[in-house]
Amino acid sequence: MLLIITSGCNVKSEDLLHHFKRPWCILVGMGCQYILLPLLAFCVILAFSLDPNEAVAVMISSTCPCGPASNLVTIAIEGDVSLRYVFCPDSGTFLFLKFLTHYLFGLQCCR
Repeated sequence: MLLIITSGCNVKSEDLLHHFKRPWCILVGMGCQYILLPLLAFCVILAFSLDPNEAVAVMISSTCPCGPASNLVTIAIEGDVSLRYVFCPDSGTFLFLKFLTHYLFGLQCCR
């Protein structure tokens, strides 16, 4: 939980707006995440002849890649955390809370 909060606190609104002004990065990221990753997972299932339970687990993991672990990996490889939040809105809840506390209540979060 702490990891999600701290990674969301480090994202600035200017960074998010930058990605929306140049949507090419968003389209490539979404294409890789929602098309290429499940396709590769399907190929792994076929290549290793996984049983149905394992196949379902691999497909679920490939179609739902957002979460705290991907936050950690993005931070560890010094990736673009703001881009990650753009195409993983489900894990952007704490980013929303950061802006809510900053703009509505005037509180500074993590800085």
